[in-house]
Amino acid sequence: MGLTMKDRKAITRELSERYKKATKKQKGIILDELTALTGYNRAYASYLLITYGKTIKVAKNRVIKADVNILPPLESGHRQFVEVKLSAYSGRKSL
Repeated sequence: MGLTMKDRKAITRELSERYKKATKKQKGIILDELTALTGYNRAYASYLLITYGKTIKVAKNRVIKADVNILPPLESGHRQFVEVKLSAYSGRKSL
């Protein structure tokens, strides 16, 4: 039997740290390793490695944290994102 989802997430977490510091040639090798281990498509694997742990500012007082380990995918297969209000940091009171 193949890897469990927990194992795949652990592998992705470890490789994402190496991927972000790697050169272009090394990134190709890391992608090959990840696709061989997990069976992910190469494009999806690079997406996971790039967006792991990244925060994205969407509005003045809202941020999205893209982390594959926070929430499971929806039934439709789309990934959920955690939205955080930044009103506490900007000096405003949240409603």
